[in-house]
Amino acid sequence: MANFLEPDISTRLLRVTTAFNDVLYSCANEPSLGMYRIQEHVAVTVPKLVEQRRQLKETCQRVEDACYDLEYDAKTLTDMAKITQFSGVKQNLLRAIELHKKLDELEIRKRTSYSPIPAASLPVTKPQPAPPSLPPHTLTQTTPTNQTPGTKDDVSDSDTSTDITGDLTADSQNLVPDMGIRPKTFN
Repeated sequence: MANFLEPDISTRLLRVTTAFNDVLYSCANEPSLGMYRIQEHVAVTVPKLVEQRRQLKETCQRVEDACYDLEYDAKTLTDMAKITQFSGVKQNLLRAIELHKKLDELEIRKRTSYSPIPAASLPVTKPQPAPPSLPPHTLTQTTPTNQTPGTKDDVSDSDTSTDITGDLTADSQNLVPDMGIRPKTFN
């Protein structure tokens, strides 16, 4: 150290500086000071960690919900593939579209032509009087030409006026499928 000082002073100075270094070192590394630094670090980082954990739980819940929905939808689709009624629905839709087109064609033909539909295309029917419980202006029932009213066989093989398979016959007054019931027209 200092050679110009007395040896007693230099040893004292050395002891003081060593003691001062020890005090500073112990103060800097004191457990309470270390705990303060840890507390400071925890106070800064723990709220961030708590928020990230909350977001992670929400994300996990959304993923679980999406997985459940996906599994349920996949099961529904496989179950729907096994249902045979959908092919019947498709056929019925195609048939309905076809019948609608036929009705449109008949309506266009009716509007554009001035001559009525030929009588050969209309079925031959005999109008029946309305039952006594109905007013006379409602509906009349038609019967086939080869069957008399009141017989036991209400359905016969050659019955063309009560065809419910969808063949369209139209008279010149209205365009309705021929099912044996025709509305009366008033002139």
